[in-house]
Amino acid sequence: MREPLEELHRGAESIKRKLMREIDKRPDIGDLVIPIVKQTVDTLCLPIKERHRVDRIDTKQICVHYTSIDTIISMLYNSVKGEKEYLRSYDSWNFNDPDEGFYFMDQTKKLFPELSNSPASALIQHAYVTSFIIDQGNNMSDSLLFWRTYGRDGDGCLLRFPFPSNRLYRVLYGSREAKDTGEELEQIYDTYKPQILEALDAIISMINARPYTDQPKVQVEKIIDLAFIQELESLKYLYKSEYYKYENEARVVTTLDSIREGEGQIKFDPDQYQSKGILRHYYEDKDLALIRY
Repeated sequence: MREPLEELHRGAESIKRKLMREIDKRPDIGDLVIPIVKQTVDTLCLPIKERHRVDRIDTKQICVHYTSIDTIISMLYNSVKGEKEYLRSYDSWNFNDPDEGFYFMDQTKKLFPELSNSPASALIQHAYVTSFIIDQGNNMSDSLLFWRTYGRDGDGCLLRFPFPSNRLYRVLYGSREAKDTGEELEQIYDTYKPQILEALDAIISMINARPYTDQPKVQVEKIIDLAFIQELESLKYLYKSEYYKYENEARVVTTLDSIREGEGQIKFDPDQYQSKGILRHYYEDKDLALIRY
């Protein structure tokens, strides 16, 4: 794991030189440090994410998504009007399965207590998730079980389309898988948080020496905790009970932070509210746009 820390040290040196050039200015420590901390934590967590990777047969995988006829009609209707329509990624708070996202946290609740007790943990957010079955000659594109469960008892339909492989992550099933990941994430957090702080120590000292700053070290610790919290926001939707193992599911998980960073927009679905009494919100992912020929 030397490479991400070496990158962090190089980034810290660059920030230090910037501070020295702008000695009379009041730079925002967050704006300077957040990008390199997030990149470092993301790289440190890559071994965990690699366990979820879909096989890269090509640059895209053929995905199957069971849905309702209403979804197809809506997409086609907007397409006819000349509007771009998407297969929507709905918010995780309104999943049919109440254990979504909670299963992983329940299996790992005794782990990473320092992170769990951090003030940053109160900022954990929901995500936007779309689920697929990977079509690899496994007959999942015409499965009676999936038609009954997700295809409106056979009255729905399915979409079959290519999707970028590097954005797909397999769901892993069972408590052992969840606990293994929790233990690995805890080890990464405990091992590398002090090293990240050490790499940023020179910056912290420079900022701290100025009379107009307030406890920058605490701010940096919060930035590191938030970076790990954001990893949790994605990972927790990639674990389910072994009861669902037959689904062999893959997902694209988009966090609210990544949507904001990409200047994306969250939209609301008033029609769903009228029919179900729940105001659902969704995100229109560019990779889930309907292709018109």
